[in-house]
Amino acid sequence: MDKMILDSYTFPENPQEMDLVEAKKVVAKVTTYGGQAIFQYAANIQDLSIVLKWDNISETFWDNLRTKYLSTSEVVFDPQDGNTYNIVVEDLTGKYVQYGLEDIPVRKDVELTLNIRSTV
Repeated sequence: MDKMILDSYTFPENPQEMDLVEAKKVVAKVTTYGGQAIFQYAANIQDLSIVLKWDNISETFWDNLRTKYLSTSEVVFDPQDGNTYNIVVEDLTGKYVQYGLEDIPVRKDVELTLNIRSTV
């Protein structure tokens, strides 16, 4: 599989895990005096949050993801599956560690949450 692209940045490695981008229907329940009212809306992907996970990534990769996270712009995400999405980077978490004798910093247990706004 080709490398995923977020905005103009091509990932040096794809995530080990990624939530499926599948339409979900919205169901809301409201308690009423006589029971409950249920509202259902057609399935879609708008406002769907997906999580991408890496065991560890380089500090350079982290810095690029962090730049996208700090931006308030809507950007394009291309997971290389034939679909492209307009997204907002919702969250980015990871732990800072140094491995080996070279003290090379990396981030581990990295999770990037993207909120899908629409398809391109």
